[in-house]
Amino acid sequence: MKDLAKRAVTWVRVTFGEQALARKERAARCLEEAAELAQAEGVTVDQAERIVQRVYSRPVGDPHQEGSDLGFCLLAWGEVTGFNIEEAVQAKLDEVEAIPTEHWRKKLKDKIEAGTITG
Repeated sequence: MKDLAKRAVTWVRVTFGEQALARKERAARCLEEAAELAQAEGVTVDQAERIVQRVYSRPVGDPHQEGSDLGFCLLAWGEVTGFNIEEAVQAKLDEVEAIPTEHWRKKLKDKIEAGTITG
């Protein structure tokens, strides 16, 4: 997985620039993808909002611990759904690397305009 992580970081840097590697930005992208997975699995917006409210009502955790928890949950989700996370990440990297950079920069512009990232 380390080689996949290095490829991912290289792709982010080349496609969006150094600012896209900021920790807060990467965390926001993880939140977005987690919300999309939850939506795809039928979690309602009401339940998602309750989860977010509960998380933010509690003390701030350690980023490395929380990242470990996120990775653990994703691996367990993959196993119970029969989805091979490592193969999927490999395929996703192959896919995004094959798409022109302009496509991704347009998506970034849309997110900035929606106010979900600062750019």
